[in-house]
Amino acid sequence: MKTKFFSMMAMAAMLLGTSCSNDELSEPTNGQPMTANFSVQLPTGISARKVANGAKKAFADGKTATKLKYMVFDKDGNLIEGLGGEKDINLTANVQMQLTTGKEYKIVFWAANANAPYTLDDNGVVTVDYTNIKANDESLDAFYRCYDYKAGAEVENPIKLYRPFAQLNVGTNDTEAAAKTGFNKAAAQTEVKVSGIANQLNLLTGAVSGDAEVTYKLNAIPEGETFPKAGYDYLSMDYLLVGKEAKSNVDVNWQITDGANTINRTFANVPVQGNYRTNIYGALLTSTTDFNVQIEPAFETPDYEYTVVNNYTDLKKILTDADAENIYVKVDGKISVTDELFYL
Repeated sequence: MKTKFFSMMAMAAMLLGTSCSNDELSEPTNGQPMTANFSVQLPTGISARKVANGAKKAFADGKTATKLKYMVFDKDGNLIEGLGGEKDINLTANVQMQLTTGKEYKIVFWAANANAPYTLDDNGVVTVDYTNIKANDESLDAFYRCYDYKAGAEVENPIKLYRPFAQLNVGTNDTEAAAKTGFNKAAAQTEVKVSGIANQLNLLTGAVSGDAEVTYKLNAIPEGETFPKAGYDYLSMDYLLVGKEAKSNVDVNWQITDGANTINRTFANVPVQGNYRTNIYGALLTSTTDFNVQIEPAFETPDYEYTVVNNYTDLKKILTDADAENIYVKVDGKISVTDELFYL
């Protein structure tokens, strides 16, 4: 609880002001118009860390979300015409609107790139057009929030927005070994096909819907980015629309090609969750079995890892690894990540 201290002169000035104008200091009256000010903020933690490491740009820094749209609904979810709008945003934006004191509202905020394939309808539902979507496209990043507000009450400023997407990252540690076999990573492109993701997001409820099989088409692999796991190079990054409240599993068909050489990999039952990132990493260019799948919450703090081991020696190494905290292990010759895991 915050404590406020006043000098005797300040207190006297307040009392004098009260005697002159009681209306100015009285509580707002229900039913009267009032001006509400909202400060909207996108996540900035990852951006600050990347810049500190010398990177000129960063996946998930929020800066590609350049347009903020906002809509106002009553407490029952009915759109109130004339209160919504659109404005530019650069990590933060201020929104002002006229509301009625004492009335309860649901205020929806949606921040995305102006050219991203998203449409927002009058029901507060975002639809994704996957027709021409490409892999490794940071401009697909977006953020949202449904903010319940009773006009006249204190505003939760800043109002922080969150990603509805899972971020799927693929990285490798065998770039040099692959180059010796003739693979040219500098000329490579990646493509990702994912089944079981949504194509609609209800901003009022946060619920996703749809069951799409989407191909993120061939695109140049990321440059100048730092993979979330130390010692690995980025091969691909994609945003997947999936549920935020619980983890789900998707199947991923992944391809990388330099024009002369093509590598195809399949990852089954990969765990994903909205506002989390899933990292698939290993010797992906030269090995068919050496890789891990890891999921991290909020794109920042590690939570739990999924590690595939093919023999007792590998299992023993995992058990004695000083960094092996909150790790689930499934002994299986295939990368089939399920909930049938052993907690260590």
